[in-house]
Amino acid sequence: MSVIVVVKDGTRCCMACDSQASLNGNAAMLAAPKIVRSGELLIGADGTLSLISFARHVYPVDRPLVGESLARWVLNVYGPALRRWLDESKHLETRDGRTDFPGTALIARAGEFVHLDSAGNAAQLASNFWAIGSASPEALGAMWQAERDSRSPEYTAYSGVQAAIALDPHCGGKITLEWTS
Repeated sequence: MSVIVVVKDGTRCCMACDSQASLNGNAAMLAAPKIVRSGELLIGADGTLSLISFARHVYPVDRPLVGESLARWVLNVYGPALRRWLDESKHLETRDGRTDFPGTALIARAGEFVHLDSAGNAAQLASNFWAIGSASPEALGAMWQAERDSRSPEYTAYSGVQAAIALDPHCGGKITLEWTS
């Protein structure tokens, strides 16, 4: 279980996460990689770490997405490539034969972010912040309050993850905070 948050600030995005990974509801690792940088993108994944492996090793983004909408690129290029990789990877956890993605992701670049849901849909949200993972409701509440109080994006993201760690026993470990370029 996890929490990954993103906060948009004009021309940049800040992403933060906890570092605990759980297996069968128990903390299994306190240093799980949940955010990876791939070219100009930050990709935060919840669910199975195969989404991070895909972003880091199988489909690294090595060219800028000049003139392309991030949501359109995720929907038409990145999402289908991820789907093909998951379909061809028989060793990955399939969650009892389900055909959805084994998790969700937040994908951010300068000033915009997209939520890739477990059905493979990409949505560019109108909000300045978003959260995914088991403790996303707790994170969203804290982030709403921080934004309402005109706090910085770093503070908003950090407070979201901090609230998730305090209120959800499946979140924990160190807080990682990254900025898009």
